[in-house]
Amino acid sequence: MLSLARYRSLIGALGIVGVAGTAEAQRVVASHDEWFTGACCFGVNEKRFVNNTLGWFGVGTGGSALIYTSNGFLTNTVFTGYLTSLGISVTINAAAASFAGFDAVFSSGNTGLNAPGLTSYVQGGGNVVYIGGTGTGGAGGEAAN
Repeated sequence: MLSLARYRSLIGALGIVGVAGTAEAQRVVASHDEWFTGACCFGVNEKRFVNNTLGWFGVGTGGSALIYTSNGFLTNTVFTGYLTSLGISVTINAAAASFAGFDAVFSSGNTGLNAPGLTSYVQGGGNVVYIGGTGTGGAGGEAAN
């Protein structure tokens, strides 16, 4: 999980607060941990949360999502299959250099996070779901990240 200071930093970097003078919508959802997307735990309520988020983003059938992490809680076939079942094409690429062409980006605890790229993406109207869990190193490793 990210510390409160790291969340605040990320929130500021991604431009959650609207930027004056931009015409594009800017939407970021931050979540505390990645378990809700895991194959073990992705149930009715978790699907409702994802549906509500995608609806707020305006992403539906014909949309595209980038899973910008190698975290198995987001790359698993239960979660990605659910997105696909909604008619959303899914790309998994933990090292993506560009987010252009995606309607939504899902990321989780990337230590090598491309914050400038995500910032530009969001400020240009992109949608990001950022999940605090890293999925690596156990509780100690996550806390350190």
